[in-house]
Amino acid sequence: MRLIRRKATELGRTVEVTELIAEGAFKALSAATARSTTRFLNVTIAALADQVDVVVHAQVSKERLVPALGALPVPVLSSPRSGVEAV
Repeated sequence: MRLIRRKATELGRTVEVTELIAEGAFKALSAATARSTTRFLNVTIAALADQVDVVVHAQVSKERLVPALGALPVPVLSSPRSGVEAV
């Protein structure tokens, strides 16, 4: 988030950053149910995509989720390279 804010400032733009935690995902991960974790995260991302201009994963490891998201109304950035290039 610091990178996004810093880049926005450098470009003279104002951004609003919305942080969202996928409720239940950590519990599912702790229970070693990867399918449930993916479901929690995908539902959260899909809901957020209706409210924002772009979704950025906080963890690079979540890039594997992107193909399972299907079509969303906004881009989903998940790796450091694509995130930085898009900003």
